Amino acid sequence: MADEDILAVVETTADRFAVRYAGDVLPFTGPQWSDHDYIAATNHFICDFSCDEHNNLTDVPMTIFNDGYQYDPTTGERTGLNESGVRFWTLMWDMKHNYGGIDQYRAQQIMSGMYAYDKESGDKIEVAEDEEGDCRIYGSIRPCTQGWLSHSGGTCDAKIAVLHGKNTIVYWTLGNPSDWQGAWDEYRF
Repeated sequence: MADEDILAVVETTADRFAVRYAGDVLPFTGPQWSDHDYIAATNHFICDFSCDEHNNLTDVPMTIFNDGYQYDPTTGERTGLNESGVRFWTLMWDMKHNYGGIDQYRAQQIMSGMYAYDKESGDKIEVAEDEEGDCRIYGSIRPCTQGWLSHSGGTCDAKIAVLHGKNTIVYWTLGNPSDWQGAWDEYRF
């Protein structure tokens, strides 16, 4: 959600919600990621709080529903980022690296990217396709800007919004953005 002054992401389940704002310091991001000018949204939760169905603030974290990490099934130990965690951090690093230079075309390039960024260092990791059409980083199928990318199964899509007052436009693809041909579909407000 956004207007001229505020950027926010609403994280929801059937009976809980949390609202995070650009600039909020949360355990998943830390204090070094408190820029008020941008916010990333992927399909996981990073809020360490929630509100219940009666709008009461609780100490139940939204992260219990999907926190952006993957875990060892036998030990329960954190083993790294999951698909949406990598996508979140790739978007965060892309926004930091391209701050002030993101227009609709650069945003479309970012969302069509075949790379990921390391969460800690910001090092760019290129993705390569193997002979089956799966994208691989360090020998295993890994997510990139587009998410888990496999040309042999499933699709993902991309959505971006360029907020510019009365000239706001939302762009999207139906299917994998790197395979999209021509101009992205759009809605002009």
